[in-house]
Amino acid sequence: FLRKGAKYRLLGNSKKSDLQNILTRNIIPQLDGESLLRDQLCAPDSNGACSFPAVVHLRENLDCHGGECNPLVDPQLIQVDENVYYEYIRTPCVWFPFSKIKHPNIVIDPEGKVAITQEDLPESVESLTYFRVQWENDFPQVGNSCANGACIVWSGRCVCQTTVEDSRVFDSLPSRDEVLSMLYIGAMSPHLKDYQYSRPFRNFGLFYKKNEMFGMDTAFQIKDEFGRSFFLKNMKSNIVITHWGGDTLSQFQFRNTPTFFSDNVSEVRDALYETEAGLDQYFYNKNTGPFVALRLIQRFGISNPSPRFIQSVTKAFRSGRFDVPYTQGLPSFGSGRYGDLSSTVAAILLDRE
Repeated sequence: FLRKGAKYRLLGNSKKSDLQNILTRNIIPQLDGESLLRDQLCAPDSNGACSFPAVVHLRENLDCHGGECNPLVDPQLIQVDENVYYEYIRTPCVWFPFSKIKHPNIVIDPEGKVAITQEDLPESVESLTYFRVQWENDFPQVGNSCANGACIVWSGRCVCQTTVEDSRVFDSLPSRDEVLSMLYIGAMSPHLKDYQYSRPFRNFGLFYKKNEMFGMDTAFQIKDEFGRSFFLKNMKSNIVITHWGGDTLSQFQFRNTPTFFSDNVSEVRDALYETEAGLDQYFYNKNTGPFVALRLIQRFGISNPSPRFIQSVTKAFRSGRFDVPYTQGLPSFGSGRYGDLSSTVAAILLDRE
């Protein structure tokens, strides 16, 4: 919460948040004048009076002071002044529910969806919560005798024992395409985690610990085709089916399933994070540009636009920039950011069709 990028939201004189349940033990009492955090949240004007911005992002790491240094406090609420409170909005994080259970049992339905169960043979398989997973190949089902007898056929479904297998993906320098296609787990930003070493390469950055350039904690900083910069961990985590009480079956495994919700507390904040992540999956999709281009062109009266027309508008949507062809002196349209609608609409209205 004192690292660069930490986010705070002004609550005013209220100790209640609509995003999270504030626990008394996670409230930091009123900060004194020597606190660097107080100085950031106060944001004094030229006369020295606090302006208290609605949202504050820390631009650098801060040293702790007083109650901020208590390692047992997981701060949610900061009292900056009398009757002035800020809440700390932690960065989005995902959890792996399978990793918290050493050998979880799962029930697999005929479509390959799974449900976690604490029982060897649950009394009612229909009442469990099932979710989709990414199977690497086939999955145990009644048609293959539930992994050839490794699992138990129960109420028309398969009940299987599993184990969690974590391993590194790269042990030497990969290409950019390999990083984007083979790494799925996000890594902590160097602003939030202390890496001893970092190395810039042509297509990405590398952050790692001493003597472990390609360990499981190594982080790759990379940009995707949409211009987003993020960090990926050099690790894969799979759930592998095992013989009932025996060896693993490597042909039956799926990617460990992330969730934004903690097992301990369900917060509105985490629901918002998961919703935003879901929307991003739609927005940053290779089909979104052509879809938006076609629909907008049709709304402007061209019911059957040519492929060239759609491609031109799609390019403007993806690049966030449109230059009128065969002209000089006219300004460019758009901000240069993916999904810019001003460049998209300009590409439609100024096209020769």
